[in-house]
Amino acid sequence: MNFKQRTAMVKKLMLFSLLFISRNLYAQYLKIDNGIAVSGFVNSQNLSLLKSRVSNYSVLVGSDYLEHKWYYLSSQIGYNSIGGKDQDVFIQNDKVIVTERRGYLHLNTTFRAYKRISGLSLLAGVGPYANVLLGSNRFDNELYSPYYDIKSFHVGGKGEIGVTQDINKFRIGLVGSYLMSLTPVAKTPYLSLNNNAFAISLTVGYLLH
Repeated sequence: MNFKQRTAMVKKLMLFSLLFISRNLYAQYLKIDNGIAVSGFVNSQNLSLLKSRVSNYSVLVGSDYLEHKWYYLSSQIGYNSIGGKDQDVFIQNDKVIVTERRGYLHLNTTFRAYKRISGLSLLAGVGPYANVLLGSNRFDNELYSPYYDIKSFHVGGKGEIGVTQDINKFRIGLVGSYLMSLTPVAKTPYLSLNNNAFAISLTVGYLLH
């Protein structure tokens, strides 16, 4: 996929997400999430390729909507990055650490079940996500760049647990999540790399209605 096609895909995904969120604004909360994640690459042959975890930052905006007695939906769009590193690489007899990261336009929707206990809401959620590549489709380091094609788009699954509290018109919470790519993030004709991440986010929402 070339740059023009990628740009068109990003625009379509952003439009779809904005329409999706806007359609459900009769529901409850607009929110912003700021989080830290640690991620690393995995492959089917269990090779140590960018497997060690690196820390990454994400910022997402979204809404909680269609809230009922014990569940609601949560959708988000924003920026995140994923990556990995190799710690035992030798280049010209020198041991070096090789780190690779890429930024993405990230979209997700989760079904969240919750239980209110003493003013707090305990939640657990699950749903799909999509990442659209925002940078180069080649790794930076010459060890990998000639061989691996970073895919312009990949999808995955997200599981989460957390706690929130509603204070007047504000919803404040802390959410931990696990994100697992279900399609390759990068690949050669012989090997595919997926990426798994653990994240923790501070969420702040505001009640619209």
